[in-house]
Amino acid sequence: MAFFGIDPLTVSTLMVLASTPSPYGDVCAKDLQKSITVTPVMGKVRYDTSKSLKDLQNVSADMRNPHGLHDTFYTFSFARSNIISNVRMDFNYEGMHRRGRSVECVSYKNVDVQIKIDSSITIAKELSDNVCMRDALIKHEQKHISIDREMVDKYAASIGAKIADVLKSDRAVTGPYLKKHSPKSAKEMRHYLQKVIALELKRMNVEREDEHRAFDNSAHYYNVGSECTEFQEEEKKLLFYGVDDD
Repeated sequence: MAFFGIDPLTVSTLMVLASTPSPYGDVCAKDLQKSITVTPVMGKVRYDTSKSLKDLQNVSADMRNPHGLHDTFYTFSFARSNIISNVRMDFNYEGMHRRGRSVECVSYKNVDVQIKIDSSITIAKELSDNVCMRDALIKHEQKHISIDREMVDKYAASIGAKIADVLKSDRAVTGPYLKKHSPKSAKEMRHYLQKVIALELKRMNVEREDEHRAFDNSAHYYNVGSECTEFQEEEKKLLFYGVDDD
C-alpha cells in the first residue's frame, strides 16, 4: 500500500510573458552563460513498528481494495513518501543607456532545483514480531519506495530538459526596459519557470499513482501472503472477527 506524499498541484495555463517589443531596441545579449542544476535527494527510509493493527485501520489509504472480499480490507503495512521541491533562481541584469535613459535587460543566470524524497514504512506491531511476515511486508513496501525514487529520477531529468528549453527560448531574456521595471520582469520570469516546473511535478504525481495502483493488485498481495502461512491465518481471523477494538 502506498500513500502519495505530494499535495495535488493546481496548475493553470502557463503565463506568457509580455511580447511587446522594447522601445529601446533589440539589444539584449542572448548568449550569456547560464547554469541549470536539478538534484534528486533521497533520504534514509524510516521504519515504524509502534502502531497496532487497529491504529493502521484508522489511516486513510488512497488505493482500491485488492481483495474484493465484500469490500473488506485490512491494512497490515503501508509506505509513505513525502516529496518536496525547492527552486532557486538568479538573474543577470545588464544595464545600458539608450535614448538618454537608464535601461536594463533581465535574463536567467542560474536555476537550481532540488527534489527531496523522505520515505517511511509502517508495519503493524502484531505482525512485525514474526520475522517471515515482517520481511515479506517490508519487501512489498520497499517496492513502493523504489517506484517513488524511480519517478523522482525520471522527472528530475525531465524538469532539467524543460528548463533548458525555456533558457534557450525568447523567454530567457526580457528588455531592455527602464531599470525600475527590472524587478517586475524578474518576478514574471520566475513565475513562468515555476509554472513549468510545477506542471512536470503534477505529471510525475499522476504517473506515480498509476504505477502504485498497478503494483497494488491482488496478485502482489497474495504473493506476500503465500510466503508466510501466518499471514494467511492472520488475515482469515481478521476477516472473520475483525480488528480487536480493545
